[in-house]
Amino acid sequence: MTHTRESLLARITVILQEQFDVEPDSITPAARLREDLDIDSIDAVNLMIELKSITAKKITLENFHQVKTIGDLADAILDFLSQDAQGQAAN
Repeated sequence: MTHTRESLLARITVILQEQFDVEPDSITPAARLREDLDIDSIDAVNLMIELKSITAKKITLENFHQVKTIGDLADAILDFLSQDAQGQAAN
């Protein structure tokens, strides 16, 4: 399945609502995970576990060390998926 930024943002929104009780109105691409949505380091680990359903691969926090916002998260997942696809194409 090919993911777009918009489809990832939609999936992240669902995860944040269902797993972390984040209000839908506060979930925007510019929303900061820690400051605006109160996602702490433990929540971040749980979020990575949930995101595995999108990537079908284990994601580590190191893959997301620059992530500050929801938009950053979607972009990091796209980058992760792109790198994975390139690695598979090389094999």
